[in-house]
Amino acid sequence: MQSERLGIVTFFGILVPGTYLAATVVLSLSSVFELLGYNGHAETYNFLHENIALSASAFFFVSYLFGVVLRLFAPHNVDKLARWYLVHIRRNKDDWVRDIFPYKKSLAIRFEKDGMHKMSSFIECLNDRHGVPDNTVFFNYCKLFVDANDEALSKQVHQAEALMRFLSGTALALLGAIIAFFVLSSVAFLIDSTHTYSVIYLSLAIVSMLILCFILERFKYQRRREVIIVWSALHLILNGAVPGAVLENKNVLIEAAFFPKQDGGDPGSMADKDQETAAVEKSRLDDFD
Repeated sequence: MQSERLGIVTFFGILVPGTYLAATVVLSLSSVFELLGYNGHAETYNFLHENIALSASAFFFVSYLFGVVLRLFAPHNVDKLARWYLVHIRRNKDDWVRDIFPYKKSLAIRFEKDGMHKMSSFIECLNDRHGVPDNTVFFNYCKLFVDANDEALSKQVHQAEALMRFLSGTALALLGAIIAFFVLSSVAFLIDSTHTYSVIYLSLAIVSMLILCFILERFKYQRRREVIIVWSALHLILNGAVPGAVLENKNVLIEAAFFPKQDGGDPGSMADKDQETAAVEKSRLDDFD
């Protein structure tokens, strides 16, 4: 059931943004031809109507292709836009609004309030640079680690990621539509100030902007939620709280996964570290037993 839900979220996460962008492109092109004096709309409509199956299939393919392209853009681009919107437009002065992915400072405060203060120390112990702004490498590595060790938690992580990709792709599609509609509205107004296209395009731009603002309002909240899910899943696995996890020897697994081979040392061993540092790290890990 969870797999089917994840597949549906992923599918529509690609199709919906792509459809919106494809519809914008088609509408923009037809409007450009109209403004340039092209009068073959009747012939074009008749051709599409007579070949409706082919037309629908082509539009679906193009929409899905656009959705895949939008999915290639990382969510942190929209995260920056959301931060700008909340700070400069909404005038939100909360610290979490200004925090940058992966939100080390604001999540530490959140964990403290929720009685999960050890969570921050746990992640810090694994990688003291996990909070570097826009550090996606370690975050993605943790998602892979969860994916390799527990199927149920992996589905939760992938579902959160799919939702973020959906919101990110939709936001980018809306941004493109807003720019296109504003340009078309301006061109239509310059050609003929009484042209109804000017009003129509301006209305579409405003509606798209309202939807975009709604997404930006909640984007950082959902992005922080994704980070919390990944950190929590990682914490559950490394502490042996998940029966299905491959954890015959927790300390060996932790060392192999998060303390890579040093020059001249054995893979996954702390022996090459300074003894005092290794002792401190081991004692911090033991606090989570």
